[in-house]
Amino acid sequence: MPTSRESTQTLSSDTSAQNSNGSSTVTSFDASSTVYTGPVGGSGDGTVLTGTLDATAIGTDTFAQVSGSASVGDNGTFASFDSTAAAQGGASTTSYSSTTASVSYSGPADAYFSLTQTVNHTVTTQSSSTSTSSASASLAAVNFDPDDDGGCGFDYDPDAGAFDPDTGGGQASHDHFDSDTEIDGNLATFDLTVAAFGDDSYASLLVEAIAIEDTLSSTTAVIILAIE
Repeated sequence: MPTSRESTQTLSSDTSAQNSNGSSTVTSFDASSTVYTGPVGGSGDGTVLTGTLDATAIGTDTFAQVSGSASVGDNGTFASFDSTAAAQGGASTTSYSSTTASVSYSGPADAYFSLTQTVNHTVTTQSSSTSTSSASASLAAVNFDPDDDGGCGFDYDPDAGAFDPDTGGGQASHDHFDSDTEIDGNLATFDLTVAAFGDDSYASLLVEAIAIEDTLSSTTAVIILAIE
């Protein structure tokens, strides 16, 4: 059996600059990513995928969004999720943003890949503060069971995005918040698609979204997919 590998990278920086008008700008940035590759074992024939997403922004103008897609089938399990949050405030208003994205897999797989990433960025001046946060989680678990034609049972293009059971490929594109964009108001949104394919299948999606004027945006999602 091939050896499994896991790698984690982190990056962090804090800078302070004095502006020509006498004000100061403080920038904080941190990012981390974890990659896991290799086969995984499992008891029985069942497959379960779970995902949790959260985006929270606190400030005068706020934005929170969770998005992504996931599918579970006999020959493969694929997921791609994103959480994005941003907040802006004035001199007397603190801006805060936080995101999480996680996905887990239980079941056998001949090949398994997972990637999680988080990025946080804050800019503070004497007149304003801006905070942005993004998190992403993706997963692919494949079983190479030959079909009647001698193939692997599906046609999956890793560059095409989330798996589409109707076409064997797919395209998933989730826009990330641009920190240079001005936020106006308070918005909490979600865009999620999940599916389980099999004789005995289960799909559950729970989403909560709330926006409070001049205060808060928050979106949370929990995904559970399973087949026997």
